[in-house]
Order: sequence, then structure tokens, then C-alpha cells
Amino acid sequence: MPHNIFANRLKSIHVKSLEEEQIIEQILRDFTHLNLDLRAKGSYLQGNTFTSSIQYILELLKIFETTDLNFQHDLKNTENYFNDLMDNENLTGRLESLIRTTQPRVSSLEELQNKYIQTLATELFEKLQEKGQILMPGGWNGAHGGPGHAMLYHVLKQEDGSYHFIIYNTGAGSENHHQESEIKDKFIPIMSYRIEKFLNEYDLKNFLIELLTPRIVPLLEKMYEPEEIVYSRGRREIESWQKNKIYDASRVYGTIQKKLRTLDASKIHPPVSAINPNFTFKILTQGQMSGTCSMRVLMVLLRIAMSEAAFKRFCAKIKFQSIQDLFALQTEGPFQENFNNQKTDRMLQGAIQKLQTELKKIDRKNTQEIFLKSEIEDLFSHLSQMVLHIKSRSRKSHIPHFSQFPMTSPLNIHTDLANSIYKRTVVLNDRPYSEHADLEKQHAIVPENILANQYCRRKNYSEDH
Repeated sequence: MPHNIFANRLKSIHVKSLEEEQIIEQILRDFTHLNLDLRAKGSYLQGNTFTSSIQYILELLKIFETTDLNFQHDLKNTENYFNDLMDNENLTGRLESLIRTTQPRVSSLEELQNKYIQTLATELFEKLQEKGQILMPGGWNGAHGGPGHAMLYHVLKQEDGSYHFIIYNTGAGSENHHQESEIKDKFIPIMSYRIEKFLNEYDLKNFLIELLTPRIVPLLEKMYEPEEIVYSRGRREIESWQKNKIYDASRVYGTIQKKLRTLDASKIHPPVSAINPNFTFKILTQGQMSGTCSMRVLMVLLRIAMSEAAFKRFCAKIKFQSIQDLFALQTEGPFQENFNNQKTDRMLQGAIQKLQTELKKIDRKNTQEIFLKSEIEDLFSHLSQMVLHIKSRSRKSHIPHFSQFPMTSPLNIHTDLANSIYKRTVVLNDRPYSEHADLEKQHAIVPENILANQYCRRKNYSEDH
């Protein structure tokens, strides 16, 4: 039975409130990141917070656990991964918020690390000792309005006292990963190392501090020392500090690799075996084409946590759900006029075409391990119905309520997401989040000119990921 809480709320609202605008903004962002990576390039829908992306996946996992009983074990196992990741993101987010709001004055980078980042590293260290592994959001925040980027770090303690360290990345810095094919430019999105042992507790905490630093330092707007002291030293000192705040892929990977060399770490092949020695499958990706890293890197984690069949099923279902969400905005509530246009139609048609292609590939394998034949037929039927209605330019004709479509609609999920979307403006994407979604200033749900100029420049759209 579809969850219509969100749609019902929209239908009863006559004033387009900021909260509803935030929910719709998130629906568009999730839809775009899952379906239209290439077309998002240059659009205001690039970028997202890790919190929003993780929570979206978590809510869908919980819903599908009740409906996909044959895959319940995979979904529950994956939910545990994402719960740990969310907990650690919340810990990091609290420190980021503290630094952003208080802007502490410190005399050096070392003082910042010792006074603030070390506390977070200690919490993560204790979780590692307790659970034997930690999943932590990585990458870097943008400084001076520059780009940030989302990555994941995974530390696992082994029975012999050694540690495995895994980097997950689908975007900037991927040139450091093993390139599988120069023709299609595909690479392995994880890179794994074995650290025989840390000399002591301090060494391990220091390693975690180095991983966390690129997320914290860019948030400091002021100099380390009082400005008058810095100015007395001349412009060079000021420029030096401004440069120190800027992180990119080269600096982040360079710092990590330098630290790994001091620890005599060795690469693990195949990389996926560092997570589970029984894993023999190969993960390849063409990488992201735009600022969709907070969602794309989570797709890699999903593949690690799930069987291949469960992963393909889950990905198809969440894409279908995101299509349903946007389609519903054309047909329900007071927001129809904002989406009842050719620009939104093209977005939906591009996503539907991609999903149909994926489903055909699954169907050609002639296996019912992922979807039953009847499920494939139902999905195609409903996608085709959507296309027929989209192509019909007579908007006065009856369009079926989205509750007539299969699976659970997660529209109510976005109601919960809205409460956290704008609490933090932490940037862990290819563009600062505040650049894309400052709705209080924009006073708009979906500016039509943006959709026209940035989403629908090309009528003939295709992408192969």
C-alpha cells in the first residue's frame, strides 16, 4: 500500500511554505542524483549533504525490508552499515557546526587538531575498538565558495592485530584508483591498504585526525592568530593561510598516501577482499559526471553490503520510486503548475528510458533471481503509462493518482528529510550546498528558467554508466 502522507499534506496546503519547498527541492535532488547524473552538470541541483543522501537510502531500506522478504537479510545487513555511517556523520557534523558557528582562534593547525579534531577522533577510535570497524564520511569541504567532495573511509580491525583501510570514491581523485579500461574510462572505486599495526593508540588516533582534517579546516574563516599579528607579518602570511584552507583531490590523496607510507602500509588486491576475503567480484564504475558524489559513493557501499541480485533489485526500485515521486508532483497538490511543463517531462522521460534499458538487461538474462517475470512486466507497464501521459500535451485529460502505481512511494520520507536538510550547510559535494539551495533567498520551488536552461539543453539525451 503506497505511503501517501506527503502527497496528502501537499494537497491540503494552500500556501507554499518554505518547508514544502525544501521537501520538493530534496525530491528533485534525489531524482537527479539517481537518474540524471550527466544532465545535472552545471545545474543548481548538483551537490547534497551526506546526511540527506544517507537518510534517504536508510528510509528506503527499512521500507523494502517489509516488502522484499527474499532479500530481507541483504537489506538488514546494509541497514546496519548505513546506521553506523549515519552515526559517524552526525558526530562529524556536530564538530563542523561548532567550528562554523564559533570560529575559534587557534595559533596553528596543530592546535586546531589537538583542541577540536582529536575529540572526534577519540570517539571514532573507541567505536573502532568496540565494533571492530568504522565507516566514516571523508573527502573535504570547500573553502572560499570552492568545491568540496564526498568520499568514504572504512577501517577494519583484523584478528591478527592488523588493520585494513579502504577508500571509497567515485569522483575527484579517481585517477589514483586502478583504471580497468582506458577505452570506457572505467575504474575500481575502492582502494584498499593493509596496515600491519599501529605502534600505539596515539598513532591510530593521529591517523584518524589526518582523515578528518580536510573536512574541518576549510570552515575556519579567520586566521589562526589575531589578524593584527598576521597583518604585521605581511601579505605573504595572509595568502599562505588562505591557501592552507583549500583542499583538493591531489592534496587529500597526497596526505593520505604519505601517512600510509610512514605506517608501511601495503596495497591489497583485489581491493574488495579487504572487506571480506570471500569477496571475489569486481566493482567497476565510469564515475560521476557532475556533483552527485554524496549519492554515487553510497552506491558503491550498497554493492559491498549486498549480493549482486539484491543490489540490482534495490537500485532499480529506488530509481523507480524517485521517478514516481517527480511524476506525483505533476499530478498532486497545489504544486502541479510548477512541474506541468515540457522541462519536467524531459527529465522524466530521460530517467524512464534509462530504467527501461536496465530492466531489459535484467530480463534478457532470463533469470528470476532479481525480479520475477511478472514484476518486470508490471514495471514496464507502469513506466509506459507514465510515458503516454507525459507525451500527451492535453493536461486536462485524466492522469491517474500515483497511488495506483506499485511499490511503496517514499514521499513521506522527504517530510522527515526536510527537518534536517537545512540544519547544516556542510559541504561534501562537488559544489557548496548553499550555492544550490538557498531557498529563503530564492523564494522559488523550481525556477522554470533553471530547468529550461540547465536540464533541457539537449533534446537528444543519452548517457552510459
